[in-house]
Amino acid sequence: MDLSTHTCNYSENEFSKLFKTARFHDNKMRSSFSHMLNGLLELRGFEIIQQLIVRQIVAVQKAEDWAAIDCLNEQDKEKGFTAWLAGIPTERTAYFER
Repeated sequence: MDLSTHTCNYSENEFSKLFKTARFHDNKMRSSFSHMLNGLLELRGFEIIQQLIVRQIVAVQKAEDWAAIDCLNEQDKEKGFTAWLAGIPTERTAYFER
């Protein structure tokens, strides 16, 4: 690994070839199972609707969810700030003092 350019020289070996092949066959098997299941469900009268996972995540998240997360972040920041004012070491300072 070259830290000056943040690059890594990669050379394939027998294990990486085997892993890549196993990963390919695993993905093929999973997609085949998914296709077969969809076909069976359609034969039983179900309507298959496939959405991208990104659309599902965005549809589930609401503004209230983000507001709750922002509130938790603010509470965490305030807790850290009051600890810093009191001179109590926080997780971050303990990490950097190592």
